Amino acid sequence: VTKGTIIEKPILFLTSDEEIENYYKDKELYYNYKEFIPGIVVDNTKDLCYFINNIDSVYDFNILSKFSKDYYPLCNGNVYKRIVSELILKGDF
Repeated sequence: VTKGTIIEKPILFLTSDEEIENYYKDKELYYNYKEFIPGIVVDNTKDLCYFINNIDSVYDFNILSKFSKDYYPLCNGNVYKRIVSELILKGDF
């Protein structure tokens, strides 16, 4: 999920409602799975194929950048600048 959202590639999740419910029984989650994930949930291969073949018209690509900005704000292409600034220029190594 992390890499997919950062490079803004569509993500499809193949899982059934039963699997999600069973997961909820065993674990506590901070968020509602279907509302939180940055992609489309499908529960069968027919729907998976449909979404893959029509991804540009059915996928909300804005959700990827929003998810990435909300949960990975430091993954903005400036990691090397931060390393140089924090470690090399300050001499903390």
